[in-house]
Amino acid sequence: MNNPLTVFVLFICEILAIYFLAHALLNMAFHLLRRIFHSDRPIILLMAFLYLPGTILHEISHYFFALLLAMNPEEVSILPHIEKNHIQLGHVTYRKHAGDFIRPIIVGVAPFFGAIGALWASQAFHLFPGGVWWQTVLFGYLILAITANMFSSKQDLVDLVYVIPLFLIIGAIMYVFSIQVNTQTFILIISTYKSFFQALQVPLLFSVAAHAILMVIIKIILSVL
Repeated sequence: MNNPLTVFVLFICEILAIYFLAHALLNMAFHLLRRIFHSDRPIILLMAFLYLPGTILHEISHYFFALLLAMNPEEVSILPHIEKNHIQLGHVTYRKHAGDFIRPIIVGVAPFFGAIGALWASQAFHLFPGGVWWQTVLFGYLILAITANMFSSKQDLVDLVYVIPLFLIIGAIMYVFSIQVNTQTFILIISTYKSFFQALQVPLLFSVAAHAILMVIIKIILSVL
């Protein structure tokens, strides 16, 4: 796969696939466990254990960027709770200032970049697939847990609504003054980081396949119970 644009498009498709599959799998697992335990407490404990590596990285990413941007992070939790019949995994609270929406957005999307960095490291240091079976299983589980937690919640992105008018204004200005975007520059940037996106293909494709297989298994179990 030598075309940098193809590599980038595949990266975007894999990210979108994981987004929908991860949310669907989490909710399916929640409903399955509810049929088994008939109580929320054991479900919370089990989900907290299974998603713990990804939750820790997710919340640490929030905390680190909030600290870096002087947002005064306060409370950090890696324990999930049930909210409107859905499981919410962990949270970080920090101080927001009136009129400041850029920094909260950066803090909100921080887990995505933290997860991408971890996935890249798994390939840069040849951790997955490993030389022995237990290493492949261990880091396969970690990749699954990390990618399941790499996306921001609606609460994390509540300030994103302020960016939409800004993009509309920029788009209107570009249209009125006939400002054209140089696509060659975009392709050049992608080409520069092609090896980076290629390194992410193995863990991302594994995550897509693993999520899909687990969903099929849970769906079969739910149809029997």
